[in-house]
Amino acid sequence: MDEGWPLHLFATLSGSALQPAVRLGSWRVERMLGRGATSVVWSVRHRTHGTVALKVAHGPAISLARFEAEAELMDRVRSRWVPRARAVGVLCDGRPFLAMDPAPEGTLSVRQAWSPEDVFELARSVLHALEDVHHAGVVHCDVKLDNVVGSLRRCQLVDFGISRQIGELNRTADGAPGTPTYMSPEQLRGDVVGVGADLYGVGVLVYRLLRGVMPFTGRSSAELYREKARSCFFPISHARPDAPIEIDAAMRRWLAADPERRPPSARAMRAMLAAVQAKWSRRASWRRSSALVSRPDATTRSLTSVG
Repeated sequence: MDEGWPLHLFATLSGSALQPAVRLGSWRVERMLGRGATSVVWSVRHRTHGTVALKVAHGPAISLARFEAEAELMDRVRSRWVPRARAVGVLCDGRPFLAMDPAPEGTLSVRQAWSPEDVFELARSVLHALEDVHHAGVVHCDVKLDNVVGSLRRCQLVDFGISRQIGELNRTADGAPGTPTYMSPEQLRGDVVGVGADLYGVGVLVYRLLRGVMPFTGRSSAELYREKARSCFFPISHARPDAPIEIDAAMRRWLAADPERRPPSARAMRAMLAAVQAKWSRRASWRRSSALVSRPDATTRSLTSVG
């Protein structure tokens, strides 16, 4: 890691002592940034060195090698869309940690209202990030709203804890890692993963934000896999009068069970997204114009009644 932080700075930190607004020697814990199944991420500020996002394992059972592998993949990407790893090691209580550049803001999962324009802007930013990730030969493998931090136009893709190299199996001794509702069929099978796995995750993300529900709703990984293998989901245009039918055709590509039917790259998916957004905007303009024609304003109504 270039420009890494000295490991001795973290030697006095204990994972169990990390709490918001707590001072630990030269450190001040600012806030929790996120919590996952195996780790929690804190924003911590050092008196002289500044702020880092500190990812700490829930316990010493999580191996240091896992955090080292994550840091290596992050370091390989070198993109403004991905934070830089600054240090990796073990805290004084034995918990592995990974220190990263601080996120510009919190995770976008806390955002409540999403207009179609917001959704397209977010997806475009995530695809920019994935273009750099894939160029480095990496598959993120866990694209979801919880792993996007910052703002719509200035976001970063985080949590490379289960990322793979392109062409690597998505499989560990414990099974196929990932978030089942966002995982592609090949990820759920533990097969080889490529760029299509991440594009599938973006498709799920876009569908969820535009419709307010997931495209597939199975209660178990097995049920989800069966639904995703059939690639059968409710069309967005049937649920939203403002949606053009082009979004349904795009979704059939993005959520195709066969990765060969998905777009070949993040750039290609971004081009499809732009075309759908243009159709959506034109339809929205047409609907507004139609509404004005069908509902004359007060002045027109009063003149009509007089005449």
